[in-house]
Amino acid sequence: MFLIFTPYTFLFVSLYVILLFFIFNIRNFHIFWLFIEIRMLLFIGICYTLFTNRYTQLIIYFLFQTLGSFSILVFFMLNYSWLAVFRVFLKLGIFPFFSWYLNAIFRFPSFVVFLATTIHKLPPLFIFFTLANRNLLQFTFFFALFTIVIAGVFIITVVDLRYLVIVSSIGNNSFLLLAVLTNSISTFLVFFIIYSINMFLILSLFNNQTTVIYSIQLSKLSVIWLITLLFNIAAIPPLPGFFTKFLIFFDLLPIIESYLFFFVLVMLVNILMIVSYIQLFFKLIVNNYSNSCNFILN
Repeated sequence: MFLIFTPYTFLFVSLYVILLFFIFNIRNFHIFWLFIEIRMLLFIGICYTLFTNRYTQLIIYFLFQTLGSFSILVFFMLNYSWLAVFRVFLKLGIFPFFSWYLNAIFRFPSFVVFLATTIHKLPPLFIFFTLANRNLLQFTFFFALFTIVIAGVFIITVVDLRYLVIVSSIGNNSFLLLAVLTNSISTFLVFFIIYSINMFLILSLFNNQTTVIYSIQLSKLSVIWLITLLFNIAAIPPLPGFFTKFLIFFDLLPIIESYLFFFVLVMLVNILMIVSYIQLFFKLIVNNYSNSCNFILN
């Protein structure tokens, strides 16, 4: 389960949500940027009330987010749209800026991980929607593709269940970008809502652990539920995650019909991710049963 909120946490979360609803009604980019930074301070306030001994990761996260925001403002004022978009990638953890994201997010409590991997991404995605144009399509596809490929390959080496979820969120960042490029608010919302619900449910099973999780003791029903949620992240048919990604591909076809190699590579990477998920599940099952047997024998 997530941490029990303190009164200060409730205050910061309430202000954060109110500001998030208000911020998308702002039409002036400079004021919008200012409110994004206020929202960042509220996020840090939420983290501060929940953290116990992970302030180093919080500072790293804050520094990189601030660097990304400042660069976006400077490049926007200089009318360098592609550089501003590149800095949005820094804030989202898109290739080649995923290393800091993984190292910082991994030690966050589950509730903060949920915020950082879902709701907290909405304003940067809105900036991306504002700045992106047809001239930046190939640029965006290139980095989105590399992010998906690297996430798929990296998952093979992962032996920690919690780290697996965070690495998967890196790959899903690319699909969030692609959903924005469809220019369909319904497509984006369907993918984002399904993804957010899935992240909330799976993180709630980790009992707010911030350390390595090689195995977790769950009931048989919970194990089946966990496997289903992880398969949904991997977009294995016929789960909802598969259909939401298929919907993104379908809406992108008229735009990227000359980039058919993109679909082939994404399919191969998803197969790679499925294999790595199955491999990890076998390790977890063996670990759980081995621990149970050792406990009985002792």
